[in-house]
Amino acid sequence: MRSGFGKAVQQIRSGRGMTQSKFAELSGWSLSRISNIEFQRAAISDDVLRVYLKVLNTSRAEAHELRKLACFSNGVRKEVQQQSEHPNVVALLRQFGKELSPKAIAEIQKIIESETGERVSSLTFASNQMRSKRTSKTKRVHLQLHRFVEICILASRFRREYAEETHKLDLEIVLERLASENDDFDLRISEALPSLAQGAFAVVIGEFGGVTLHVEEDRYAKLAKGVHFCRHVVAHEVGHYVLHRRKLDSDGELLFEPQSLAQNSSTMIGTKGQIEQVVDTLEEAEAECFATMLLVPWESFLRGTTTKFLASDYGEQQSEVERYMPYFKQRAVIEELKSQLWKSGETSHPIFHG
Repeated sequence: MRSGFGKAVQQIRSGRGMTQSKFAELSGWSLSRISNIEFQRAAISDDVLRVYLKVLNTSRAEAHELRKLACFSNGVRKEVQQQSEHPNVVALLRQFGKELSPKAIAEIQKIIESETGERVSSLTFASNQMRSKRTSKTKRVHLQLHRFVEICILASRFRREYAEETHKLDLEIVLERLASENDDFDLRISEALPSLAQGAFAVVIGEFGGVTLHVEEDRYAKLAKGVHFCRHVVAHEVGHYVLHRRKLDSDGELLFEPQSLAQNSSTMIGTKGQIEQVVDTLEEAEAECFATMLLVPWESFLRGTTTKFLASDYGEQQSEVERYMPYFKQRAVIEELKSQLWKSGETSHPIFHG
């Protein structure tokens, strides 16, 4: 996950309404360099820190806190390079150990003895290796009516936190705010993704204490520019976080196989020969539905707008809009929407007066 320093500057950026792309533009750094710094893959020198303080226009208190966190981040990196078994704890003790009272040290030793049955003089930890769970691909799974409508409504409520119904969703803002406001979510932008990503440009990986959405730098830049298939793939991974958060709990594990769409280049997408997504598990079908309803609010499907214009207006793959349009022409779907909205107390929703 992002370091303490990375989390702090992420929150400051969000508070300033500054996206990571804007910070990169103002600092003159690449997104991958920023990611390396904020995920402790690069040292935070005085020069680097000065750039952060200047671009973020920090207050005195913010600058003081960032200096402390930068020092700790550098300490963790040093321990990693020395192959310490638990770099965060070692760095923490190294930086603050002199301030601990004998009583606090005794408490730490007591916890270790209780957890391990051993009397040890230092904190240790068994690292977890990333594992990929591959599944055989067969055919697209269809959602039951109740679950389809439930996801439509969930996506709509989630979307309203970030944009009005008639506006195109700014996914950059969504990701920045998710990372800033939720301790269990992080965004990592890298030049290349881990090998377990299996050639994809976006995957969500369960990690200790939360999940991290990994996005390839080049595709993140295209997402920021509005490329539809990049937006869809990343929205799909956000869907996994929103819908399947509990299942994502793990220590560095890929639980949902990357989309086939995410393993292709933009030159292969958007033609009449558009790649057909193979969605062979219930979780993938749910994430696909959430992605489209996050980008294109379900209410817009009821207005009679053509799929071509809906896709263009909201920045979604036309094939996905076409896939779900027939659902909203079914009376059973409309009645289920009314039923669920009524039960949840949204009795003034326009669907009741249309």
